[in-house]
Amino acid sequence: MANIDAPRGFTCISDKQPSMRCQFAATDASAAGIGDIVKLTGTSDATGKYPIVAIISAADDVPCGVLKSIIVENSGHDQSKIYREASVKTDVIITPIYEGTVWVGQSNGVVAAADIGLCCDPTFTTLNTSTGMSTMEIDISTKATTLTFAMKILRISQEPDNALGANANLEFKFNESSFYSLTAGV
Repeated sequence: MANIDAPRGFTCISDKQPSMRCQFAATDASAAGIGDIVKLTGTSDATGKYPIVAIISAADDVPCGVLKSIIVENSGHDQSKIYREASVKTDVIITPIYEGTVWVGQSNGVVAAADIGLCCDPTFTTLNTSTGMSTMEIDISTKATTLTFAMKILRISQEPDNALGANANLEFKFNESSFYSLTAGV
Protein backbone atom coordinates (compact mmCIF):
# COMPACT_ATOMS: atom_id res chain seq x y z
CA MET A 1 0.00 0.00 0.00
CA ALA A 2 1.35 3.45 -0.91
CA ASN A 3 2.08 6.00 1.80
CA ILE A 4 -0.45 8.83 2.05
CA ASP A 5 0.81 12.30 1.11
CA ALA A 6 -0.36 14.21 4.20
CA PRO A 7 2.28 16.62 5.51
CA ARG A 8 1.64 17.71 9.09
CA GLY A 9 4.91 19.23 10.22
CA PHE A 10 6.87 17.59 13.00
CA THR A 11 5.94 15.89 16.26
CA CYS A 12 8.11 14.86 19.21
CA ILE A 13 7.70 11.15 19.99
CA SER A 14 10.21 10.92 22.85
CA ASP A 15 9.07 9.90 26.32
CA LYS A 16 10.12 13.27 27.69
CA GLN A 17 8.20 16.02 25.91
CA PRO A 18 8.83 19.28 27.74
CA SER A 19 6.87 22.39 26.88
CA MET A 20 7.90 26.03 26.80
CA ARG A 21 5.70 29.10 26.56
CA CYS A 22 6.84 31.58 23.90
CA GLN A 23 5.38 34.39 21.86
CA PHE A 24 5.18 35.49 18.23
CA ALA A 25 5.56 39.27 17.88
CA ALA A 26 2.87 41.39 16.22
CA THR A 27 5.57 42.54 13.79
CA ASP A 28 6.12 38.96 12.52
CA ALA A 29 4.36 38.76 9.15
CA SER A 30 4.44 34.93 8.90
CA ALA A 31 1.50 32.70 9.79
CA ALA A 32 2.39 29.49 11.67
CA GLY A 33 0.83 26.04 11.94
CA ILE A 34 1.04 23.30 14.55
CA GLY A 35 4.19 21.31 13.77
CA ASP A 36 6.18 24.25 12.33
CA ILE A 37 9.82 24.58 13.38
CA VAL A 38 10.57 27.85 15.20
CA LYS A 39 13.72 29.76 16.13
CA LEU A 40 14.54 32.24 18.87
CA THR A 41 14.69 35.86 17.70
CA GLY A 42 17.00 37.04 20.49
CA THR A 43 14.43 39.01 22.47
CA SER A 44 11.46 38.43 24.79
CA ASP A 45 8.07 39.88 25.59
CA ALA A 46 7.90 43.05 27.72
CA THR A 47 7.94 41.03 30.98
CA GLY A 48 11.07 39.06 30.03
CA LYS A 49 9.21 35.80 30.75
CA TYR A 50 8.50 34.57 27.23
CA PRO A 51 11.06 34.33 24.42
CA ILE A 52 9.96 35.71 21.04
CA VAL A 53 10.03 33.06 18.31
CA ALA A 54 9.63 33.05 14.53
CA ILE A 55 9.25 30.34 11.88
CA ILE A 56 12.55 29.10 10.44
CA SER A 57 12.84 30.22 6.84
CA ALA A 58 16.33 29.23 5.71
CA ALA A 59 18.74 26.32 6.09
CA ASP A 60 21.10 28.34 8.29
CA ASP A 61 18.41 29.23 10.85
CA VAL A 62 19.05 27.48 14.19
CA PRO A 63 15.80 25.90 15.44
CA CYS A 64 14.75 26.00 19.09
CA GLY A 65 11.47 24.07 19.02
CA VAL A 66 8.32 22.97 17.25
CA LEU A 67 4.98 24.74 17.60
CA LYS A 68 2.71 22.56 19.77
CA SER A 69 -0.34 24.73 20.55
CA ILE A 70 -1.73 28.26 20.60
CA ILE A 71 -2.77 30.06 23.77
CA VAL A 72 -5.79 32.23 23.10
CA GLU A 73 -6.21 34.07 26.41
CA ASN A 74 -4.29 37.33 26.82
CA SER A 75 -3.28 37.59 23.18
CA GLY A 76 -4.67 39.19 20.08
CA HIS A 77 -5.28 35.79 18.51
CA ASP A 78 -8.62 35.35 16.70
CA GLN A 79 -10.15 32.33 18.47
CA SER A 80 -11.87 31.22 15.26
CA LYS A 81 -8.43 30.56 13.70
CA ILE A 82 -6.77 27.20 14.30
CA TYR A 83 -3.31 28.52 13.50
CA ARG A 84 -1.14 31.53 14.36
CA GLU A 85 -2.21 34.44 12.15
CA ALA A 86 0.40 36.66 10.56
CA SER A 87 1.11 40.02 12.21
CA VAL A 88 -0.75 39.22 15.45
CA LYS A 89 0.94 38.96 18.85
CA THR A 90 0.29 35.34 19.79
CA ASP A 91 1.27 33.31 22.84
CA VAL A 92 2.18 29.73 21.98
CA ILE A 93 3.51 26.52 23.48
CA ILE A 94 6.48 24.90 21.78
CA THR A 95 8.20 21.57 22.33
CA PRO A 96 11.87 22.55 22.75
CA ILE A 97 14.43 20.67 20.70
CA TYR A 98 16.72 19.03 23.25
CA GLU A 99 19.48 16.54 22.56
CA GLY A 100 18.10 13.02 22.62
CA THR A 101 14.54 13.89 21.62
CA VAL A 102 13.19 11.92 18.67
CA TRP A 103 10.77 13.42 16.15
CA VAL A 104 8.61 12.17 13.30
CA GLY A 105 7.79 13.87 10.02
CA GLN A 106 6.90 13.01 6.45
CA SER A 107 9.40 13.00 3.59
CA ASN A 108 8.63 15.01 0.47
CA GLY A 109 10.02 12.37 -1.88
CA VAL A 110 11.13 8.77 -2.22
CA VAL A 111 13.05 7.30 0.74
CA ALA A 112 15.30 4.25 0.29
CA ALA A 113 16.95 2.04 2.92
CA ALA A 114 20.30 3.67 2.06
CA ASP A 115 18.90 7.04 3.21
CA ILE A 116 18.68 5.94 6.86
CA GLY A 117 21.46 7.69 8.79
CA LEU A 118 21.77 10.59 6.34
CA CYS A 119 21.10 14.24 7.12
CA CYS A 120 18.51 16.50 5.48
CA ASP A 121 16.93 19.92 5.78
CA PRO A 122 13.21 20.58 6.19
CA THR A 123 11.13 22.13 3.47
CA PHE A 124 10.32 25.78 4.11
CA THR A 125 6.60 25.87 3.31
CA THR A 126 3.46 27.61 4.51
CA LEU A 127 0.76 26.06 6.64
CA ASN A 128 -2.57 24.51 5.69
CA THR A 129 -5.09 27.10 6.94
CA SER A 130 -7.94 24.55 6.72
CA THR A 131 -6.33 22.17 9.22
CA GLY A 132 -4.07 24.60 11.08
CA MET A 133 -1.19 22.16 10.54
CA SER A 134 2.27 22.84 9.20
CA THR A 135 3.11 21.60 5.72
CA MET A 136 6.84 21.36 6.49
CA GLU A 137 8.36 18.02 5.52
CA ILE A 138 11.76 16.32 5.51
CA ASP A 139 13.36 17.46 2.24
CA ILE A 140 14.80 14.14 1.08
CA SER A 141 16.35 15.84 -1.98
CA THR A 142 18.91 17.46 0.38
CA LYS A 143 20.11 14.11 1.80
CA ALA A 144 23.83 13.91 2.51
CA THR A 145 26.34 13.11 5.24
CA THR A 146 26.90 16.86 5.68
CA LEU A 147 26.99 17.96 9.30
CA THR A 148 25.24 21.28 8.70
CA PHE A 149 21.88 19.87 7.62
CA ALA A 150 19.11 20.33 10.20
CA MET A 151 17.99 16.70 10.67
CA LYS A 152 19.47 13.21 10.85
CA ILE A 153 17.23 10.33 9.75
CA LEU A 154 17.16 7.54 12.35
CA ARG A 155 14.71 5.07 10.81
CA ILE A 156 11.33 4.71 9.18
CA SER A 157 8.53 5.48 11.64
CA GLN A 158 6.93 2.38 13.12
CA GLU A 159 3.37 3.23 12.08
CA PRO A 160 0.83 0.99 10.37
CA ASP A 161 0.77 1.38 6.58
CA ASN A 162 4.12 3.24 6.51
CA ALA A 163 6.89 1.93 4.26
CA LEU A 164 10.01 3.01 2.43
CA GLY A 165 9.12 4.90 -0.75
CA ALA A 166 7.36 8.18 -1.50
CA ASN A 167 5.98 10.20 1.43
CA ALA A 168 7.42 7.88 4.11
CA ASN A 169 7.09 9.02 7.71
CA LEU A 170 10.56 9.10 9.25
CA GLU A 171 11.93 9.26 12.77
CA PHE A 172 14.77 11.75 13.08
CA LYS A 173 16.71 13.92 15.46
CA PHE A 174 17.59 17.55 14.99
CA ASN A 175 21.31 18.03 14.34
CA GLU A 176 21.34 21.44 15.95
CA SER A 177 19.22 23.47 18.31
CA SER A 178 19.52 26.62 20.36
CA PHE A 179 20.00 24.12 23.21
CA TYR A 180 22.82 21.90 21.78
CA SER A 181 25.24 21.54 18.84
CA LEU A 182 25.82 19.53 15.64
CA THR A 183 26.37 15.80 14.93
CA ALA A 184 27.53 14.41 11.58
CA GLY A 185 25.62 12.00 9.34
CA VAL A 186 26.89 8.50 8.59
